[in-house]
Amino acid sequence: MRKLNITIIVAILLFANCKRLPKGYIKYQTFDEFSLKGINFKDSIIKEPFVGVKEENKVISVIICERFKKRILLKYYEKGDYWYNLRKEQLPYFPGVKNDTTPHYIERFLYNDTIMEYSYYLKNGKTKFLEELNFETRKNIIELSDSAGFQVYEKDRFQQLKRFIVNYTLNYTPYEPEFQKRCYQYYCKYRNKDTLFISDIVGNKISKPGSYQDIRKLNSLGEFDPNKGKSILDDVLQINKFSKKK
Repeated sequence: MRKLNITIIVAILLFANCKRLPKGYIKYQTFDEFSLKGINFKDSIIKEPFVGVKEENKVISVIICERFKKRILLKYYEKGDYWYNLRKEQLPYFPGVKNDTTPHYIERFLYNDTIMEYSYYLKNGKTKFLEELNFETRKNIIELSDSAGFQVYEKDRFQQLKRFIVNYTLNYTPYEPEFQKRCYQYYCKYRNKDTLFISDIVGNKISKPGSYQDIRKLNSLGEFDPNKGKSILDDVLQINKFSKKK
C-alpha cells in the first residue's frame, strides 16, 4: 500500500511539473520553426505534448513539455540575416556497439521560411564525420550527404552552406542505390490533418518520382516533434497491396 501511495505521489508531481511553465513562458500547442512563432489551433484545447515560448531580445526560448518525460529546452539566437539553433545529442552511431557516446551536433540556420540543418558527429572533439546538410521549406526537403564531398569551415558557415544547396544540381548527382552514390535526395511534402506525406521528386533506379519515401503520423506538436511522429509507411503499403489483390 505504501509503495502504491509513493507511486501516485510521484505521478502527481510529474504531472504538475509538466503543467507548470517557468516565469515568462507562454503556453502554446506547438511551435512553427519556419515563422518562429507559437501556434494554437482554433477551437482546440491545448493537450500534451505542448510547448512554452519566451521571446527576449534576440533570443527565443522554447520548452517542449510532455508528461513523464524530461523537458527539452531549445534556444534560437538572432544572427542578423538568420536565426541559429544548436543541439547536441549523445547517440550510438554503429549498430550493436554499446557505450558509444560520440556527440552528434545539429546546427540549424532559419531564414525566410526556410530551415537549413547541418549535422555531424565529432570524434575526439575535433574530427567531423557523417556530415549531412538538409534544406527544408514548408513544401520541400533536399538532403545532401557527406558522399557529396563538401567541406565546411568555421568562418561564415551560413553563406557556405547556402552555396552548397543553391548549386547542388550542378555539383552533385542524385542518390543511385545500385552504385552506392548518395549525394542528394529531393522530396516533396504535404500534410493532411495529422499525417505528413513525403514523396520522392527526382527518383532513382529503385524508386520512381512521386513514390512515397515516408508517411508519418504526427502528435500534437506536428512537425516540431523532435521524433517527427511515427512512420506508418509500411502499414499503408500493406493496406494498398491487400486492396489491389481484391
